[in-house]
Amino acid sequence: MRLLRISSHGNAGNTSPEDEAPKLAIARYPPRGPSASGPAKPVPRREAWLLHFAHQTYNTMTKIQLHLQDKDGSLHTVQARVGRSLMHAAVDAGMDGMAADCGGSLSCATCHVIVAPAWAEQLPEPAADELAMLEMTAAPLEPGSRLSCQIRLSTALDGLQARMPATQY
Repeated sequence: MRLLRISSHGNAGNTSPEDEAPKLAIARYPPRGPSASGPAKPVPRREAWLLHFAHQTYNTMTKIQLHLQDKDGSLHTVQARVGRSLMHAAVDAGMDGMAADCGGSLSCATCHVIVAPAWAEQLPEPAADELAMLEMTAAPLEPGSRLSCQIRLSTALDGLQARMPATQY
C-alpha cells in the first residue's frame, strides 16, 4: 500500500449538521473499491492515524549496525531499522540476556543494558520514569545503564555499542 495524501471530503447536500462535517479519507494506490477506476473509499479516523503513524515511524528501510555483547561476553553485530527501540532490535536478533518481559511498556526493567561511555553521551537524558525503573534492575547499576526500550534508534546511533548485564532477574 502506498500512502498518497490525506484530504477531507464534505457532503454537498447539506442535509444535516453531521453531513456538513468534513470526513477524513486517504487516497490509496491502488484505490479500494469495486474497480481500479473507482474512487478510494474513506478510511475511519483511527485507521488513518495508525496508517500515518506506522508510515512515519516504522516504514523506513534505513538500517544501522549495532554491536551488542551478550551476558556471556560474546560480541554480536546486528542490523536494525531506524525508528525501532534498542530492545526490539536485541529481541529480534535473539540476544541472550535480553528478557524484555513487558514488551517495552516501561514496567519491568528486564531490558537493562549498559551503553558504552562514548555512546551514552550521545543519548538523550533518561526520563524520570526510566530512572525510577532503573532502581529496580536485578544487576547493579553502572555508568551507562539504560533501559533499552527507551532508546529509539536513529542514524546518529549507527555503530552503537552496548552490553547485557549478567542477569535481568
